[in-house]
Amino acid sequence: MSNDIFLGCPYNIACYSTLAHLFARHLGIKATKLIYQIGDVHLYANHLDQAKLQLSRQPYRCPSIIIDKSIKNFDDWNDIKQISLINYQHHSFIKAPVAI
Repeated sequence: MSNDIFLGCPYNIACYSTLAHLFARHLGIKATKLIYQIGDVHLYANHLDQAKLQLSRQPYRCPSIIIDKSIKNFDDWNDIKQISLINYQHHSFIKAPVAI
């Protein structure tokens, strides 16, 4: 899997983690760990300063995800408000152009 480590990776981890929790709910098990393997990592030249800034920041603890109890399978998920993050903290926004 190819991965833009600065812009794509953080978004992918959040999405895949949410999907893992939805799959677990569908299967009646608990999601405990996300293993994310990347085959082709790249950092675009116009993102170097932003990546250095991001790496200089102290990470916050991961938030807890709460999925509405009405969701038993994927067909029951019809509103983003059915999923919420508890104790979500973030640093200020880092702006970076999309590299093509």
